Amino acid sequence: MSPPDESRHDTRRNTMLWLGTALVLVPTLVRMAVTIDPMPTWESDPLVMWIPPAGIGPLGSLVLDLFTIAGCAVVLVATPLHIATIPAALALLGSAGVLIHAASQPKHADVGMPWVAAVCAALAMVHLPDRSSMRAACIAGAMGMLALLAGKAAVQVFVEHPQTVAAYEQTRETFLTSQGWSPDSIMARNYERRLYQPEATGWFGLSNVFGSLAAAWIAASIVALALMIQSRARSRRACLAIGAMVLLAAGALLLSRSKGSAGAAILAVVAFFLAWRFRKRAALVVVAVPLIVLAGVIVRGLLGERLGELSILFRWFYIQGATRIFLDHPILGVGPGGFKDAYMLAKPAISPEEVSSPHSIFFDLLSTLGLVGGAWILLFACACRSIAGRVRTAETSEESPARPFDRPAMLLAAASIGFAIGLSAYFERSLLTPEMGIVRALGLVLGLAIAAGVIQAPRQSAHIVRLAAVAGALVILAHTQIEVTLVSAGAGPMAATIIALACAPPARARCTRSNSGGAALFAGLAVAAGSLLLPSTFHWSAALTRATDAVRPVGEAISTLDEAPPNSAKMLAALDRIARLAGTATPRNASELEAAIAHARTRAALAALPELERALEARPSHLPTRQAAVRMHVALVWQVDDPAKRQYHSRRALELAQQAAVINPHSPASWGLVATTIQSLPPAGTSLEEAIRACEQAAGLDPHGLTYPLKLVDLYEQTGQIDQARRWAQRALEINENLHLDPIRQLTDAQRRRLASLIEP
Repeated sequence: MSPPDESRHDTRRNTMLWLGTALVLVPTLVRMAVTIDPMPTWESDPLVMWIPPAGIGPLGSLVLDLFTIAGCAVVLVATPLHIATIPAALALLGSAGVLIHAASQPKHADVGMPWVAAVCAALAMVHLPDRSSMRAACIAGAMGMLALLAGKAAVQVFVEHPQTVAAYEQTRETFLTSQGWSPDSIMARNYERRLYQPEATGWFGLSNVFGSLAAAWIAASIVALALMIQSRARSRRACLAIGAMVLLAAGALLLSRSKGSAGAAILAVVAFFLAWRFRKRAALVVVAVPLIVLAGVIVRGLLGERLGELSILFRWFYIQGATRIFLDHPILGVGPGGFKDAYMLAKPAISPEEVSSPHSIFFDLLSTLGLVGGAWILLFACACRSIAGRVRTAETSEESPARPFDRPAMLLAAASIGFAIGLSAYFERSLLTPEMGIVRALGLVLGLAIAAGVIQAPRQSAHIVRLAAVAGALVILAHTQIEVTLVSAGAGPMAATIIALACAPPARARCTRSNSGGAALFAGLAVAAGSLLLPSTFHWSAALTRATDAVRPVGEAISTLDEAPPNSAKMLAALDRIARLAGTATPRNASELEAAIAHARTRAALAALPELERALEARPSHLPTRQAAVRMHVALVWQVDDPAKRQYHSRRALELAQQAAVINPHSPASWGLVATTIQSLPPAGTSLEEAIRACEQAAGLDPHGLTYPLKLVDLYEQTGQIDQARRWAQRALEINENLHLDPIRQLTDAQRRRLASLIEP
């Protein structure tokens, strides 16, 4: 090859490498700054309480997944490094397991595809050359996002939490009705317990997941500062950037109130310096970190109820349930979205919680993907070995020559951070507040400053930053044994990226053409995922959006009426809008207003219902969509005046509920939908005996829960079968005793007295 040809080839390869890096980095940062909502708008009844959509749904999440997978393929074809064959094969094998489940039910795709994206993001990051501008951009982008998340944490705890609590207390009854919960239900009491805790969750919805990333950043920045102080090579810019990270990460971790994250940070820092001191044994130290945490869970579990601490004890229950699930489904597991239903059957009787993950990445993969998930567990072994190699061969006492500012790296980091913050503001435009506007502005400025400080660092300081990433990776390896960070749709790709940036890259390739085969496999993975999942997800999302647009005007008008001062211009405008939507005159008193709202709701429900059914055609097994359609039909039964239309909506609601039990016969929620639907409809034309049968099926699939035994007590009492009611009352009291570890999930005093009086009149 002539030199000009070789130069053109290098230019093309470099361009592709930049493109692949951007395709991986941008979606990873976007996920951290937006809420990922598995059922936008329709998780509750939007005609009872309007909550504006403010995140991305399954379609947006899937698009981010596909960009990440495609970016991984581009990086692999363009990298000047050898593809790490074993990790790539393991990544593909586990991804194939997710696709098999995702093709069968959408819930597996919604949960599992972000896992594939996380693995592909990590694989791409590993194959970026160690001292390249692309890797520097990824490190700078990851560090720069901390400023936004720390600001979000402060607003959540000091501004949003008091406002949310006050709003909930004013609209408690309406909110619980929109969710379908009674005030004394277990769901309502558990929701209120979480609501009243002032914890920072970021956009992830879970304080411990937020705490994982904050702990990773603080461990990495503490180690970086320590190494810079120890080294003769010091950079003022880098020290300022890392010092800012220490303060921001410490504040974020404190506001998350995550004790497990703080413990993981301490363990990671100690483990790093042990590995640094005993470099020849670094692999043993790195591998020991997750194993120590797992051993701690097991020891805590064996101690049982002798200690007052319950959080880790519950993790032990999750592991026990996950082990039983794996033994029952050893080859392919129950699927990424199937753990919750399986855990209800497999969990110990005294475990009070119903969780969708065992909160331990190893047991998560084994229970949901079976032996195929073991491929991804082996990836952890590969990562531990590579991380240990980074520590073993590192030096920090070299000279620190100056180098020109890496403008391309800064441009990519800045563009990625700016795009993520801008997209966050766009999706939350209906909820925009001055506080969050300030946080986004400061997050952008501070984030870019931190990124610039990292990128401007002299060569040796930059090497120290890369080495300090090992401490962040150790935090993730430790905390993910007791938390869901790596399987979180929002945080998982970033957590996997943190691990990957701590790994030592493979050796340089002699011939880049050898990379094409491996890259083609990942390109094929993206194509397969897109062709299998995109059409149905797109049609479902489009129909759901149209249904949302149908109810939005009514929901917004009712929400304005609730918030506007009496006789204000805003309230009068809302009254006029309600009148137009209802097709009536402007209401002049409370009774006319109530009638107008009822007419407006009926019209909106009739307009939304065909779109909900179209969404259901696109995803027949998607239970939340079916629940939303059933809820609309049931509401119309009580709203329309025509008896023939009432009969149609009643029949259709029951048909849709019954189909849920046929499609998902192993889901207690599907059978529960049948029973709830029958109980919600007028007595004429429904059979309580069918509701009883459905409830007994649900109780068999959820043998340690109180929801269905309590329903059965009511149903048997209504049908005059007192002996059966007493039997289920006795069963409910037995279950209640088993739930003593969490009093919130137990029966109320009134419920206990009622059941006791039924057993012993």
